[in-house]
Parts: sequence; C-alpha cells; structure tokens
Amino acid sequence: MMRLSGVAVLLTLAIGCGGSHTVTPARITSPPSAVTTSPTTVRAVPPLLGQPWGGGARYQKGFGDVRPATIFLGGDETGLVQHVHWRSWGGSRAVGSGIGEWLGRNQFSYEASPAAVTIVAFNLGECRGKRAYTAIAWYFPEHGQHFEPSTHIDICTGEYVGNNGADPPSA
Repeated sequence: MMRLSGVAVLLTLAIGCGGSHTVTPARITSPPSAVTTSPTTVRAVPPLLGQPWGGGARYQKGFGDVRPATIFLGGDETGLVQHVHWRSWGGSRAVGSGIGEWLGRNQFSYEASPAAVTIVAFNLGECRGKRAYTAIAWYFPEHGQHFEPSTHIDICTGEYVGNNGADPPSA
C-alpha cells in the first residue's frame, strides 16, 4: 500500500479545492495514529487572604495565606474565626464558614459567645505586589446579619471601611 507524506496530502487537498489557495507545507514526523497529546494544565497562583499589617502583624493569623483555617485580627476574641471551611476560593469572592465570637449590642468583649459565622473575602487585586483578596467581612446569619460589602476591613492596611471608621459590628 502506498503512503502519502503529510506534504503530499496537503498539496492534494489544495489542488482538489481549486488550487487557488496558498498552502504552507507542514512537517509530519509520525503517522497520525502514533501522535499523542497530553493536556498541560496551567494553574494560576491562588490569591492570598490579604497580608498582615501594622504593628500587630505578629499576632494576626491567616493573612498572607491561602484558605486559612484560622483568621485572627490580632486584638480581642471578637476578631477571631476558627475552624474555617472555605466553600469557594479564587473567584471574585471567597466564601467560608467557621466559628466566631458573637458580641451583641451593648455587650463587652468578655461577654462574647461562640456562634456560626460566614466569611466573605472580596476585592480581588494586589496587596503589596501579591495577588490577594483585599477586603474581608464576616457576619452571623443566626443573629439576623447579612453580607454588607460597604462595611469591611481592608486586609492590606488594616483600615476599617464604612461604619465611620469605627470597628465593624462583631468583627
């Protein structure tokens, strides 16, 4: 049986189509049945959860990490969320849940009690040259709270956004 080379097949196809097309010969080094392809997966570096900031950075936890299981702002226990399980990560928002310290109105921090919390990291961008979520907010659904992106913490600088610069409720 006679085999046509890849160039001959291309030329035959070009002539068969009227011959008016310019064909750039391709070099085929093995028969098509022997050609294998292996998909190459290119993975982007996952974003970090902000970066530690300011003088309290040595007490903070989770900032500068990917999918941290513990987040701690570095102050009292109302800034601590533990046993975090992330349902999503890498998109425009990362959403997780864990256990935080609920502090009702007119309560002191020592009166806080453990409660289920939902965490939202958002504003995907750069934090000191690294791809990161630059904002975080958490809320306690069982206490009637919901996600409010206008009140959050800038997790590159530690600045509270919204709420007139005061600490966010229960954060």
